[in-house]
Amino acid sequence: MKTRHPGFRPPRSGFTLIELLVLIGLLLPAVQQAREAARRATCVNNLKQIGLALQNYHDAHNTFPPGYVSSFDAVGNDQGPEWGWGAMILGQGQRV
Repeated sequence: MKTRHPGFRPPRSGFTLIELLVLIGLLLPAVQQAREAARRATCVNNLKQIGLALQNYHDAHNTFPPGYVSSFDAVGNDQGPEWGWGAMILGQGQRV
């Protein structure tokens, strides 16, 4: 039978609070960099899709889409907003 000596502590397996906070502090910037890289890749892909849609619109209509299209009454008054170039390129991003 083993006897315990006063003041003796068996070694612990685990992290102290300080070690855990240091570990989190080291990992947090890496996680943030990975998220920023993912955001950047998403943004680049969206811009590429807009460029492809503009090119496909140009191929189909032999011109780029107008910036704004509206309707006018007989006197020439603008009847309100209609469509912008973004609406014109919808469905133009991918050709099968």
